[in-house]
Amino acid sequence: MHGQLHFASNTTLTLNVITQTGSFNMIIDSETDIDGKPAPSGFFNVSGIGGQVDNSSPYSSNYFLYPRRISDFTNLVVPVFGFTQDSSRGIENRDSSEGFVLQCANLTSNKQITIRLKVVLLP
Repeated sequence: MHGQLHFASNTTLTLNVITQTGSFNMIIDSETDIDGKPAPSGFFNVSGIGGQVDNSSPYSSNYFLYPRRISDFTNLVVPVFGFTQDSSRGIENRDSSEGFVLQCANLTSNKQITIRLKVVLLP
């Protein structure tokens, strides 16, 4: 999402959200306070009313999410790991628990890494 969202009254805007394993639609109603606000940038969480319209087995497609208000979007602070030694350990914490640990050894030059996380939707 980029820029500001503006659309006509009594309409919806459907955005296709691409995930690591597929995609789903996010539907924004013009009657919410989202219309006219700047779109989120960078990494963010979004919550709202979720649903599914899939009339055929195995009932695994056509998921959607309706954000209800602009406060359903929250910016994320993405951790940046920095190592000052050639063998180091970086810990990312969101609260008092340990989120994940990144440990590297024999670092003699800059390295680019990719971390893949599995997202699990809670009931």
